[in-house]
Amino acid sequence: MSLNIIDSIVLNQNAQMKNFQMIDIILNIENSLNISNFDQVYLQNIKFNSTKLGNNQIIISNNKLVIIENITIDSIQTEQLTFYLSDNVNLVIKKIIIKNLRVTEIQIQQITVNNSNQIKILTIEPFYQKNVYYICLSDASDTSISDFYIYQSSISKICFQIVGFQNCTINNLTSLNNQITLFSINQQPDDGGNFIMSSSRLSGQEINEPLIELNFVDNILFNEVLIENNELNQFQNNTNFNGLGGSLYVFNCLHILIQNCKFKQNKCLRLNGGAISIQNLVNIAQVYIYKCSFIFNSAAFSTGGAINLSYSNLIIENSNITSNTALIGGGIYYEQVIPDFLLEKSNNTDNNKNKIINNNAKIFGHNIGSTIRKIDIDLQNIKIPNGSVKFLGERQIEIREFKSGNQISFEGIQLLDEENNPILTSNINITEFQFYSSDVQSFVQSLSVSLNWDQSNKKIQVIGQVQSKQQINNGINLQSQIMYIPQSIMSLQIVLDSLPKLIDSKGNIFFHQDQFQKNFTINFISCSIGEITTQQIESIICQECPQGKYSLDQYSTSCKQCPDTAKECYGSTINLMNGYWRENNKTDIIVYCNKNPEFCQAESPDSKFMCLRGHIGPLCEQCDSYGVIWGNRYSQIFSSDACYDCNDSVLLIAFENSLIFLLVFLYIFIILIKIIQKMQSKIIGYFLNKSEILFLGSTCNQLQNISSQHNIIIKLLLINSKTIRQTLNYNQNIN
Repeated sequence: MSLNIIDSIVLNQNAQMKNFQMIDIILNIENSLNISNFDQVYLQNIKFNSTKLGNNQIIISNNKLVIIENITIDSIQTEQLTFYLSDNVNLVIKKIIIKNLRVTEIQIQQITVNNSNQIKILTIEPFYQKNVYYICLSDASDTSISDFYIYQSSISKICFQIVGFQNCTINNLTSLNNQITLFSINQQPDDGGNFIMSSSRLSGQEINEPLIELNFVDNILFNEVLIENNELNQFQNNTNFNGLGGSLYVFNCLHILIQNCKFKQNKCLRLNGGAISIQNLVNIAQVYIYKCSFIFNSAAFSTGGAINLSYSNLIIENSNITSNTALIGGGIYYEQVIPDFLLEKSNNTDNNKNKIINNNAKIFGHNIGSTIRKIDIDLQNIKIPNGSVKFLGERQIEIREFKSGNQISFEGIQLLDEENNPILTSNINITEFQFYSSDVQSFVQSLSVSLNWDQSNKKIQVIGQVQSKQQINNGINLQSQIMYIPQSIMSLQIVLDSLPKLIDSKGNIFFHQDQFQKNFTINFISCSIGEITTQQIESIICQECPQGKYSLDQYSTSCKQCPDTAKECYGSTINLMNGYWRENNKTDIIVYCNKNPEFCQAESPDSKFMCLRGHIGPLCEQCDSYGVIWGNRYSQIFSSDACYDCNDSVLLIAFENSLIFLLVFLYIFIILIKIIQKMQSKIIGYFLNKSEILFLGSTCNQLQNISSQHNIIIKLLLINSKTIRQTLNYNQNIN
C-alpha cells in the first residue's frame, strides 16, 4: 500500500485520539507529517521513497509511547530532518535501514530525539556507502546504539551527538576510513552519566577533530569484547589533524576505564595525545587502563605519543606501550598530577607488569615525560682560575682558593627529565617550531636558568651572564665575575627560573625546591703578590697589576711603575734586561753586572736565575761546581771568569791540576833545600861554639828558630799532601 502526502498534515492536534498505527506502507512525503499527543504511536514496516527534494519530514512529539520498527529510507532527498522526535515519554526505535543514496543527492538523514525519558536504538544498519549525516540524541535517560557500520564518510558534522543522558551504551560499532568525529558525548558539568563502549573497531579515520569526544561524563568504560581476527577493541590508523587525541578525547570526566583495547598507528598532528588525550579542569580524573596495547602512535608536534594526561591520575596494569613518538613524552605525558603507578615504581612497589619501552621523544621524556626534574652540571665543566680548586660535596660543590673579582664559567648546565636524560632544545628546527603546539612552544620558551645569591648583602656582586635560556651542545652556559671580600665565604645557586608544579592524586605537593637548584659554596682568599686590593662599590676585589706595572707587596693598594732596567713588568713579574741581576723574584733591588755583564742574561730563555749556563750566585760570578742548578758541574779554568762544563773539559782540568801539583811540589822542594842549607850552617856554628874554636852570637836563639822552622815545614808538607790527595780524587771522579 502506498500513501502520498503532498501538503503538511497535523494529526490529533486537539489530543482527542489515543492511539496511532501505521503498518506496511510505502510513504511518499513531499512536505511534513506531524504526529502528536497520542498515548501510543506504532510505526512498523514503513518505507520512505521520495525522489523530490522538499520538507519530507515526520515530526513525532508529546506522545507517551513511541515504537518505530523496521523503517527503510530509500533514495530520499530532504531539506529537513527525516525524523524529528521531541518530548516523548518512552521511545523505542528498532531496525532502521538507509540505502541506495548517492553522495550528490544526500542532504541529511538524521534522527533527533529531545526530552525523552528512555531511548533504545537496538539495531541501526546504515548503507555501506559514503556520507551519512549525524544522529542527535538529546536529554535521554538511557541510550543504546548497537550493530552500526559506517564506511568512507566525509561530512562536516558529528555522526553521533548525544547530550544529557544517564547511561549510554555503544556496542559492536565499526567505522572504517571515515573523515568524521564518530561520537560527541556531552553532559552538563553537574549531570554526570555513564558511558560504555564495547566490541568496536575504528580504523582509518582522518579528521580535524577527535574521533571520540567525551565531556563531563562521570564514568567511562571501554570494555573487553572480541571482534574479527580475535582482536579486541581497535583504534587503528586514525589521524586527528587539528584537535586533541588521535582517537579519543575525554574532557572533565571523573572515571575512565579502558581494558583489552588496542590503539595502533593513531596520530594527533597538532595537539596532544597520539591515541588518547584526557583533560580535567576541576576534579582529578581517575583513569584505569588494563591489558591494553599502544603501538606506533604519534603526536608529532606535541606531547604524549600514546597517552596525554592533564590533571588526571593513571593506574595502568598489564599493558604494553611501545614504539610511540612525540616531542615530549613519547609513551606517556602527564602534567599537574603524577600518576599513582609512577609513585609505586619510584617506591619499588610496582607489580603492574607494564612494558613501557622503546618510545621516543625529540625534546625529552622518551618513555614517560612530564617536566624538568633536576638541574645538573659536571664538575669538569666548571671553569675556575688557576690556583682555585673545586670539590664535590655531599649536597653542594665547594670552590676554594678563589679570589674576589675572578670569573667562573658554568658550561653545559643540563636540565634532566625523570628518566635522567637531558632536555634537548638545541636540535629544534626553527621552521618546525612554528608548527609545535602552543604548550610545547611555551615550555621551550620558558626554559631558563640563572645564578642566585643573597642580594640583600650589598657587598656581594655577580656581574656578567647571570641568566640564559640558549642551549649550546645540549647544555646552557653561564659566565660571571664574582666579587665579595677576601677571607669570606658566600653561597651561590644555579636555579630554574620557572618552577614546575606537580601533586599526587591526593593533592600533596610532589616537588621540593632543592631539586631545581645546584648549590655552590665559594671560599675567598687574600690577594696574591702581584695583585692589589681595589674597592668596587662595596666589594673588595683582587686586581692584577697590568702590563708596565708591578707589585711585590701582598697588601698594596697601588702598582709600581716598571723600572728602566726591566724589559717588561706585570703582576709580580719583573723581566730584567741583559746585564742586570737581582737576588730573587721577591725583591726589586736591581744591580748592574759591571765586571762581567755578559754573564747576566735575564732575557735569554736558556738562562736560570738570570745567569748564563754554568753560572750562579751574585752577579752570576760563581760556577755551579756541584751541579745543583744546571745539573752538570761547572768550573773555571786557568783563572778565567767563564765557567766550563766539567764533562766537556776533562783534559784541560787534569792538565791544570797537574801543573798546580808540580808547581807546589817544586816550591816545597826549593824551600826544603834552603832550610837544609841553613840548618847545616847553623849546626856547624853550634859545634864550633861548643868546641871553643870559634864563638858565634845568638846560637841558642837560632837553634830555637830552626826548631820553629821545622814545625812550619812539616805543616806545609801536610797541607800540600792533602791538596795532592784531593786533586787525585777529583780526577778519579771525573773519569
